[in-house]
Amino acid sequence: IMGLAYPSFLFGLLMMISVSPNWLDVLVLACFATWVCDSFALFGGKRFGRRHVAPDVSPNKTVEGCVCGFLSSLVTGVIIYFIPGLCTGIPLWLCVLTCAVASTMGQIGDLAESLIKRMIGVKDFSNLIPGHGGMFDRADSLLFSIPTAYICLFIFGFTTLSR
Repeated sequence: IMGLAYPSFLFGLLMMISVSPNWLDVLVLACFATWVCDSFALFGGKRFGRRHVAPDVSPNKTVEGCVCGFLSSLVTGVIIYFIPGLCTGIPLWLCVLTCAVASTMGQIGDLAESLIKRMIGVKDFSNLIPGHGGMFDRADSLLFSIPTAYICLFIFGFTTLSR
């Protein structure tokens, strides 16, 4: 049941967000923060990684990589703020905060998906993208980071629940 409820609930949240007035701001902040965080976590972990976060769940994820990813998301928030036409009207502090919180939740989403794979005894959900765990592995972080970015903007009054 959880195998159906977990992605269905999160994809349902994405559908709700897609009709909100600031859906593009949410998408930009969450996607860029998550993608940059993932990249810098990978490179930072390979370069500096010593202590594993959850070796039984994701053996290559390190504390040092997570910190590098988190710091890169802070820089991403600053960069997004200064790009004309993106996230207009959202203050710098909120861009940075949203990127930081969304990327952190993205890392948790990645661990959650890895845990599900370990629980059901599979390495990859498909072979569509060899070495990347399948299509669901490409979306696991975003399933957590996009709703988190939306909630962050909603709490501070920069988006609403409906048009």
